[in-house]
Amino acid sequence: MQWSFLKDLPLSVLIATLAFTAALPIKAALLTPDNFNDTVAKGVWLIEHFSPYCHHCRDFAPTWERLAKDVESNPNPGIHLAQVDCAAYGDLCDEHNVKGYPQMNIYQDGEYKEYYKGVRDYDLLTAYIAKHAKPSTSAGPQTHVAAPVEPEEPVKLLGTTGRVIELNEQNFESVVSEGPTFIKFFAPWCGHCKKLAPSWTQLAKHMQDKINIAEVNCDEHGALCKSQGVEGYPMLAFYPTGVASKAEYSQGRKLDQLKAFAEKASAPALQPIHATALADKVADNSVIYLLLLHDSNPELLKTMGNIAQVLLGSPPVYSTTAPELYEKYKVPSWAPWAILAFKDHDASWPTSQFLGPPSHDANSIKTSVTPWLLSNRLPTTAELTQDSFQGIMNAPHSPLVVIAAVNKANSAKVAEKLRNIGSKWRVKLRAHDTASAGNRDVVFASMDAERWKDWMKSMYSIKASDDGEVPVVIADHKNLIYYDVDENSQPLKLTSASLFTAIDSVHKNKLAYKHSENAVERIARYLNGKMMSLEHFVKTHPYYTITIVVGSMVALFLWLKRLVADDVYDIREQGQLRKGDRLD
Repeated sequence: MQWSFLKDLPLSVLIATLAFTAALPIKAALLTPDNFNDTVAKGVWLIEHFSPYCHHCRDFAPTWERLAKDVESNPNPGIHLAQVDCAAYGDLCDEHNVKGYPQMNIYQDGEYKEYYKGVRDYDLLTAYIAKHAKPSTSAGPQTHVAAPVEPEEPVKLLGTTGRVIELNEQNFESVVSEGPTFIKFFAPWCGHCKKLAPSWTQLAKHMQDKINIAEVNCDEHGALCKSQGVEGYPMLAFYPTGVASKAEYSQGRKLDQLKAFAEKASAPALQPIHATALADKVADNSVIYLLLLHDSNPELLKTMGNIAQVLLGSPPVYSTTAPELYEKYKVPSWAPWAILAFKDHDASWPTSQFLGPPSHDANSIKTSVTPWLLSNRLPTTAELTQDSFQGIMNAPHSPLVVIAAVNKANSAKVAEKLRNIGSKWRVKLRAHDTASAGNRDVVFASMDAERWKDWMKSMYSIKASDDGEVPVVIADHKNLIYYDVDENSQPLKLTSASLFTAIDSVHKNKLAYKHSENAVERIARYLNGKMMSLEHFVKTHPYYTITIVVGSMVALFLWLKRLVADDVYDIREQGQLRKGDRLD
């Protein structure tokens, strides 16, 4: 491969290229408007059109580098690989009808043939390259690789200005329907909103060409904010696929945390994986899902990809057709597909399995799979912090949370003990198949009793102890109740025996609970709940409400009319029977 054309590149382009080398390794020729036509004029060329600012391109870079090395090491590859930097040569990319990044086009003897529509996976691209290669002599035997399983159009660029988009009633739905959109609902007078504003502006710049970063001024567009369920400021919500896909963001609001969430939430919801890479993925994530299939099914993969978007990238979902994993994890052969949940960096055995039915009906799969994905997404052990609290305690599937109050002196030791207890709990679930028995998910968590001492005392009447004993409660945060003693009225202990027995008693409704609220707070919450229910009924059934109100008013009117009539009649009767003032 000849590299002499690099000397003709403008100095600014060379500097820009070097600046992005760390993020985007390049092992193929970089083409420019001056040498593009001459370079592709002879032979078969696979050209990647990319932008160094595009996170999909950066994610794909290692795969592209590997493909380029394979081609370079082949003495007779029958195909050449090259790249075009669309950030530097936008006109050239426009000329070749590039609609998104990265887009890979095939050219043969200078003529455009097609662009690659498959998943950007190493094996699939290797097969694609082999299909289009034109070696000058016969090539040796090739390893069979499955055909591309899911069409994937080039990614449409969003947030191209790098600025926050201001939304109103007129453009809200159209902007959200473009693709992944992260929205801040705020009020100008809100102090927290003012503090978040600079980070939101920087986030828009960071996510340029990736997703929309937008905001709604609720003082000016109150009806719009109300329609989106805004109850406090600022409220952050992510819309992956339109208005109906809204998911409220409840994690940290530091810029790095917002960036990490946006990157993860906008990444492909379903990613292919090799069986050999599973252990590494489990080691890198506290929870992952693995979709096992007997063979590549584009329709099912598309359905599962759409369903997995509800997770917003956490936990990640991978797919594979590796038959050895069916055997390793004892997945029944009759199941055409299955989803396995792996937690706490343990790839030895899944904590839960969802066995797919023979039917591939998208609606029925979504109805059954979505609750399962949401109810298995939490790790067995965790730490309750300001960033993780909402995701664990207010999780949609309402888990039971075992909370151990820790201090600086014992936090590390307690964390290790919780991991051991969590490991034993996973073994218990596997042995007794508890996960499928309708019982609630359980999370074993530690919480800093020094930082959150006031809250923990008011909610659970506990605090960190200096005598070596670790206070423990089982919290049911959805119902604002908790358990701190076993069936023998003995305080719970941080041991598997004590906690497992208590959890089983909770599942069987045999354990007495305590309220996290006092009597006045419970009455107030009850009345507020009734008022909220009434408001919901009025909004949901306006005609029934009008009928009931009018009917009630008519009934009241008739009752009052009858009451008045009876009083007049009584007065008349009394007047006729009573003696008058006259002598006769």
